[in-house]
Amino acid sequence: MLFWNKTYLKVSLVVCFAATIYSCAPSAIKSVTTTTTYEEDISIYRNKYTEPNYSFDDNTGGDQVILKPMVEPTHHIKSELDSVLLRVKKSKENIKFINGLSIQVYSGNDKEKAYEIKKQIYSISDQYSPLVTYDQPNYKVSVGEYYTRMEANKDYNILKSEFAQSLLVPIRIPIESKN
Repeated sequence: MLFWNKTYLKVSLVVCFAATIYSCAPSAIKSVTTTTTYEEDISIYRNKYTEPNYSFDDNTGGDQVILKPMVEPTHHIKSELDSVLLRVKKSKENIKFINGLSIQVYSGNDKEKAYEIKKQIYSISDQYSPLVTYDQPNYKVSVGEYYTRMEANKDYNILKSEFAQSLLVPIRIPIESKN
């Protein structure tokens, strides 16, 4: 009897579940329309076009006359654009440097070795312009001023194959003002 109750309970739950699903399903209503054409007047929403007035340009020197439309510009933004550009220029006036990268080939306290490495860099390629600087107590040999790491990476790989101690170092690149 206990087995029959469990089976009866399972069957009744399945039947209730199926009835619930079936009753929630949308009913398919088939309707047939008798009209085959649809018409609506949307001309009131279209923009109105007026033909422009024309002026004659007879500065061509010959018998040819060119018609140019006389269009009056509207919605001028020149003054607003000029003021925005002036504000941007004023905000950038005090910036004298930009962050960049350089390739440091040598850093040590031997001056002769620094100048020897500078000569070796010139022998690799004359496109490089190595710079020897003295930051007490070290001499540093660096090559180039690059704005991005991607830009510096090509030269860095070439110099790294010749000078194993090469590395990219951050620098501040001065901006020349054109006043």
